[in-house]
Amino acid sequence: MKQKLFTSIGLMSGTSMDGVDISIIQSDGQYQFYNILDKYFEYDVGLQEDLIKLRNLVLNENDLFIYSKELENLERKITVFHAEKI
Repeated sequence: MKQKLFTSIGLMSGTSMDGVDISIIQSDGQYQFYNILDKYFEYDVGLQEDLIKLRNLVLNENDLFIYSKELENLERKITVFHAEKI
Protein backbone atom coordinates (compact mmCIF):
# COMPACT_ATOMS: atom_id res chain seq x y z
CA MET A 1 0.00 0.00 0.00
CA LYS A 2 1.36 3.37 -1.03
CA GLN A 3 1.55 5.97 1.77
CA LYS A 4 0.00 9.38 1.19
CA LEU A 5 2.57 12.18 0.85
CA PHE A 6 1.96 15.52 2.55
CA THR A 7 3.52 18.75 1.31
CA SER A 8 4.57 21.19 4.02
CA ILE A 9 6.14 24.62 4.10
CA GLY A 10 8.16 26.02 6.98
CA LEU A 11 9.55 29.48 7.68
CA MET A 12 12.22 30.40 10.22
CA SER A 13 13.94 33.61 11.17
CA GLY A 14 16.73 33.53 13.71
CA THR A 15 18.02 35.94 16.31
CA SER A 16 20.12 37.81 13.75
CA MET A 17 16.84 39.10 12.27
CA ASP A 18 18.44 39.41 8.84
CA GLY A 19 15.98 37.34 6.84
CA VAL A 20 13.83 34.24 6.61
CA ASP A 21 14.61 30.68 5.56
CA ILE A 22 11.83 28.90 3.70
CA SER A 23 11.65 25.15 3.15
CA ILE A 24 9.16 23.02 1.29
CA ILE A 25 9.15 19.25 1.86
CA GLN A 26 7.07 16.22 1.05
CA SER A 27 6.79 13.36 3.50
CA ASP A 28 4.57 10.51 4.53
CA GLY A 29 5.51 11.45 8.11
CA GLN A 30 7.36 8.23 8.69
CA TYR A 31 9.51 6.71 5.95
CA GLN A 32 9.60 9.01 2.94
CA PHE A 33 11.09 12.50 2.87
CA TYR A 34 11.73 14.71 -0.14
CA ASN A 35 13.32 18.13 0.10
CA ILE A 36 11.75 20.35 -2.56
CA LEU A 37 13.12 23.79 -1.67
CA ASP A 38 15.45 25.46 0.81
CA LYS A 39 15.85 29.17 0.19
CA TYR A 40 16.94 32.22 2.17
CA PHE A 41 15.35 35.63 1.68
CA GLU A 42 17.11 38.65 3.16
CA TYR A 43 15.03 41.35 4.85
CA ASP A 44 15.48 44.81 3.40
CA VAL A 45 17.53 47.20 5.51
CA GLY A 46 14.49 49.12 6.75
CA LEU A 47 12.70 46.01 7.99
CA GLN A 48 15.79 44.72 9.75
CA GLU A 49 16.37 48.12 11.39
CA ASP A 50 12.74 48.19 12.58
CA LEU A 51 13.12 44.72 14.10
CA ILE A 52 16.32 45.61 15.93
CA LYS A 53 14.95 48.95 17.13
CA LEU A 54 11.80 47.35 18.56
CA ARG A 55 13.76 44.47 20.11
CA ASN A 56 15.88 47.03 21.96
CA LEU A 57 12.78 48.87 23.22
CA VAL A 58 10.93 45.83 24.57
CA LEU A 59 12.77 44.90 27.75
CA ASN A 60 9.95 43.52 29.90
CA GLU A 61 6.36 42.37 29.74
CA ASN A 62 5.00 45.86 30.36
CA ASP A 63 6.86 47.13 27.28
CA LEU A 64 4.75 44.78 25.17
CA PHE A 65 1.74 46.90 26.09
CA ILE A 66 3.57 50.22 25.75
CA TYR A 67 4.79 49.37 22.24
CA SER A 68 1.79 47.29 21.17
CA LYS A 69 0.99 49.53 18.19
CA GLU A 70 4.59 49.37 16.95
CA LEU A 71 4.57 45.57 17.41
CA GLU A 72 1.32 45.30 15.48
CA ASN A 73 2.67 47.38 12.58
CA LEU A 74 5.92 45.43 12.43
CA GLU A 75 4.08 42.11 12.62
CA ARG A 76 2.08 43.16 9.56
CA LYS A 77 5.24 44.13 7.64
CA ILE A 78 6.86 40.77 8.42
CA THR A 79 3.69 38.86 7.52
CA VAL A 80 3.45 40.64 4.17
CA PHE A 81 7.15 39.99 3.48
CA HIS A 82 6.72 36.29 4.25
CA ALA A 83 3.54 36.03 2.17
CA GLU A 84 5.25 37.66 -0.82
CA LYS A 85 8.13 35.18 -0.63
CA ILE A 86 5.81 32.19 -0.37
